Amino acid sequence: DQDEQFYVLDGEITYAAGGRTLVATAGSFVLIPRGTVHSFRVDSETATILNSYTPAGFEQVILELGEPAAARTLPPAGRPMIAHPERAAEVFARVGMHVIDAPDTLREHPPAD
Repeated sequence: DQDEQFYVLDGEITYAAGGRTLVATAGSFVLIPRGTVHSFRVDSETATILNSYTPAGFEQVILELGEPAAARTLPPAGRPMIAHPERAAEVFARVGMHVIDAPDTLREHPPAD
């Protein structure tokens, strides 16, 4: 239920939204309008983005489901994206995020090495 904005500071990220695919690099601005099914994949080793939502609300997902980093390092490989799916479903519903039961085309075929 929010518009989502991404400004890429560094790195490379592929976005899929509304049937289109876009590769965004440093300096790119990506707007995902509310109600648009979307996904993204970081293609570089790391990426730095500014991310915002209009209207506010999605930040509750980060605050309630996020875990403070013990150190300024990347999480270990293989760590689940969502640690507590049952809790996540409740938070998503409260903030108006809708999980779609459809294949994530960006993760079905990871980029070639």
